[in-house]
Amino acid sequence: MVSTRGARGRCALWKALCALLLVAVLQLITLGCREEKPLGDGAARFKKEVLGEMDRLAESFTLPVAAGDERKVQALLATTETRLDGQPFGLTILNANGVTLASTLRDEGAEALNFSRYRAVSRALKEGRVVHQMLYMQQGPELYVVCAPLFEAGEIQGVLAISFDSSEVKDRWGISEEEFLSMDFKR
Repeated sequence: MVSTRGARGRCALWKALCALLLVAVLQLITLGCREEKPLGDGAARFKKEVLGEMDRLAESFTLPVAAGDERKVQALLATTETRLDGQPFGLTILNANGVTLASTLRDEGAEALNFSRYRAVSRALKEGRVVHQMLYMQQGPELYVVCAPLFEAGEIQGVLAISFDSSEVKDRWGISEEEFLSMDFKR
C-alpha cells in the first residue's frame, strides 16, 4: 500500500506557498500603481512653467551642444539671458560628460565645472528623463535644480539645468521643500 499522506502534505504546503507568493506579487503591483498625490495650484503652475521653459530652451541649445560648439552655446546663452532677465532661475548648459559649456551662474572665463557626479545630472544623462534635486550650498540658499537631457538624433547630447533659490520658489509659487522633492516631472 502506498501512502498518500506525504503527497497531500506537500500539496498543501505548495498551495500555501503559491498563495503567499500571489499576495506578495499583488502588494508589489498595488504599491507601484498608487496614484500620485495631486499637485497644489502653485506646484502645478511651477511644473508647467518649468517644463515649458525647458522645451523652449532645448530648441535653441540642442544643436550647438550636439556640435560641441562651446562658443556658440555661450553666445546663445548671452542672448537668451536678455530674454530671461527677471526670471527667478539660473541656467546651466552641460555637455554629455556633465561639464559646463555655459552658465548664468558663473563668471565668463571661469573654469568649466564638472557636474557629472551630481545625482540629478548623472540620472538625466543615464536615464534620459527630466530629474530634479535639492542642492544644499555651503554659502547661500538651498537650490532646487531641474535637469533635462538634450536629445539629437535619439542620443543624449547634454543637459539643460535650471536652478531656483528655494525661498524664491516658496514666495512665488508657495512650494515647500517637501512638495518640490515629491514632484514628478514626467510629461
